[in-house]
Amino acid sequence: MAQTAQNRDQVTVEQENKTPKKPWNKTKIAITAVVCLLVALGGFAVYFFSSDLPAQTFTAVTVGGHKLTAAQYSYYFSVAYNDFLLENEDKLSAYGLDTSKTLAEQKISDEMTWEEYFKNKAMTNIVSTYATYDEAVKNGVTLSEEDQKSIDSYLASIEQNAKENNARLNSYLYAQFGKGVTLDVVRSEVERQRLSRKYQQQLTESYTFTETQMLDEYNKNKDSLDMITYYSFFVPIDNAGDPTQSAEEERQKAEEMCAAVTDAQSFAALAREYAPDGEKEAYADDDATRKVEYLDKLTVSAAKTWLQDSSRLPGDKTVLDGLDGYYVMYYENRERPETKTVNVRQILITPEGGVSEETGMTQDQKDAVMKKAEEILKEYQSGEQTESAFGALAAKYSADTSTASTGGLYENIYQYQQSKDLNDWCFDAARKPGDTGIVLSDRGAHLLYFVRDGEPMWRIQVRTSLTAVKIAAYQEELYAKYPYEENSFGMQYFVSI
Repeated sequence: MAQTAQNRDQVTVEQENKTPKKPWNKTKIAITAVVCLLVALGGFAVYFFSSDLPAQTFTAVTVGGHKLTAAQYSYYFSVAYNDFLLENEDKLSAYGLDTSKTLAEQKISDEMTWEEYFKNKAMTNIVSTYATYDEAVKNGVTLSEEDQKSIDSYLASIEQNAKENNARLNSYLYAQFGKGVTLDVVRSEVERQRLSRKYQQQLTESYTFTETQMLDEYNKNKDSLDMITYYSFFVPIDNAGDPTQSAEEERQKAEEMCAAVTDAQSFAALAREYAPDGEKEAYADDDATRKVEYLDKLTVSAAKTWLQDSSRLPGDKTVLDGLDGYYVMYYENRERPETKTVNVRQILITPEGGVSEETGMTQDQKDAVMKKAEEILKEYQSGEQTESAFGALAAKYSADTSTASTGGLYENIYQYQQSKDLNDWCFDAARKPGDTGIVLSDRGAHLLYFVRDGEPMWRIQVRTSLTAVKIAAYQEELYAKYPYEENSFGMQYFVSI
């Protein structure tokens, strides 16, 4: 009997159901699994090595028993670089450093690139920090609550700056500290640095010296410790005409002025008389020609030799040859500087866009930094109004990266070390602990907090010199236990500037 289409379909299905299915080949299964795994691993590898994870994972350098990742190394490299820029912002062109170019393509000398220079700086800081940190831990030194508050404020300022610059935090950290650096990395290393400095300070303060030792050291180094007060006026040679004739004429003019000088007051008046017409205003102040300097800071070698002469007496005067003219000199005195130093906290506000080396700050920039400084001062005045509170604000707002993490503290500032306006504020006879004020300089606005008077500068310098000998011997022995070694594999994830 003929099958219907329905019956044929039913038979086909039944036959298929009765036909045994061949099992998958085990080899094929294994190969498929391996391929899937390799694809997954390949995808992860691409993600891993194109991210910040290698910089945060692999060891770039070892120091003693410590292993630092490329991210940790980047932090120290960037801090060394940023501190250098801040301290030398008005001298970068003189040093030959162009911030628009990579460090590797610029040389500081025939033998060294700028990148190598900052790598050396980073290496020194890493060894010093980690070695001294271990000693601090060993000796039970810990960070205080105030230390932690200061660090917290510093980290909060980083987050705030990122927001104000409309930048993602990771991107901002990359720009400031390098590839792979996170807030946790910054916190860890800042805490390590703070504890290291704290122990070093305690160690330094533990050294004591007798008055005899202090005076002996001073007498050995009088030429670098004494301060000279003198008056100087430069008579230039006019090279536009006959240089020989001009030299004779200007030498005669310098000799005439020198002969007429009877005292410091007459020197100031004669400087105004002998100054070229277009420069007389510069000598309107009687102190325009007065110099108070440490002997070893003098740059004119002829002046240094004359002033340093042990036979020099108050009232001595002379004419000295310069490169392009003549110096009229009047000697007032040489003395051991007994003026006290000062300790001050600072919040530095710098203008956006930086300061032009040629023209300085614009009026708009001056107004902006002064306004910001006044706002911070109001914030301080509305709070506890204590030194620690000011230090926390310095950690939060100061553009001075070298002191922001230590609350903006500057110790042992000596007279005439700073610009005139800053010097006048710090050494005002009426200045007392807790005073605050704002001073404008060519760098920006300085919001200042007066901490206290310090010792005379010569005592600080002598004690520093004697202490340095002891510290150097201590560090030489300590650092020998902390060999520094770079790991080429890990260092490839360090991205230079």
